[in-house]
Amino acid sequence: MTDNPIANETFAQFRKSFFYGSRSNLNFKFIEHLSDEQADEFLQALFREIAGAYDEGKPERIYEHVLKWQTAGYQHQKNFDYSDGPFAVPTRPVK
Repeated sequence: MTDNPIANETFAQFRKSFFYGSRSNLNFKFIEHLSDEQADEFLQALFREIAGAYDEGKPERIYEHVLKWQTAGYQHQKNFDYSDGPFAVPTRPVK
């Protein structure tokens, strides 16, 4: 069983594997930016939300949970605020 490299990885390595690693998944790469404690909280709550969504027939519970944690995982990135340009005012009406 020790021949399996996944069996020997730490939780931090598991977390980071979603960001272009062995488990590369662009929907969950934000997990790399969470602390081990936050990632643990996210995953445990995700399993609860999946079970609840299944029981209640409300998959939006899962979407909302993932979106909440994606927002938390990317809050450190400030380079996606485009509120102050550079923008050009159109010279003709846009149809």
